[in-house]
Amino acid sequence: MKIAQGETLGKRPPIDSAPRRTAAKSNFITEVCFSFASVHARTVYDGEILPDGKTALADSIKPDPLPPPVWAEGTPAVLPITTLLDLFNWYRQNLCGREIVDPRGCRVTFLDTDFVHLIKLTDKYGKEPKNRRMTIEQILSGRITLNPSRIQIRRAQELSWARPIIESPTMIVPNWQAMGRAIPGDTYIKNFGTEVQPVYRVLICGHAGKKRWAVTIFPRERFADREIATVLWP
Repeated sequence: MKIAQGETLGKRPPIDSAPRRTAAKSNFITEVCFSFASVHARTVYDGEILPDGKTALADSIKPDPLPPPVWAEGTPAVLPITTLLDLFNWYRQNLCGREIVDPRGCRVTFLDTDFVHLIKLTDKYGKEPKNRRMTIEQILSGRITLNPSRIQIRRAQELSWARPIIESPTMIVPNWQAMGRAIPGDTYIKNFGTEVQPVYRVLICGHAGKKRWAVTIFPRERFADREIATVLWP
């Protein structure tokens, strides 16, 4: 092997990666600033109770703009997140304190303690608190406050979508999950996008007779044939 003049065997000439890192950092800052600074008009859902006169702080978490594709008509705006207490109060007043009925005439209820799981609230170890009642009491007392790294922002913002998922779903099928508090249970699926570019959200409820209680809400890109083989509605 020939060694070029000035070359040291076993070492490669240094690569100047600073411009690349600088560019990446610049793009990241731009994306974060755009994401958190962009706010679209807040659509008030029918019968919604808003927080009592509190103004969002400059450094509070603003809702991300709804990205493409075209959203279905009537899709509620995502919630702005100012404090954890404000978010819980919205949840308690607009979901726990409302008569929400699906197209079959079945009422779906929300428990205040399910707020912890619905927003994926975790402790400093990344675990969901086992004692949800105590966690809610600590939110109310101010001991637990907003930490964006300990909740799933998108799920928290999309709590405003829970009601239309139940009241006007695309379909209702049996719950396909093998574990959890929804056995037996129903799965409400709603497409907030278009037929060409669907944006699905799934809400799973446990049930006993006509009584139903919400357990979890999550996004889903597609469904296996076995998951939607049996349709309960329409």
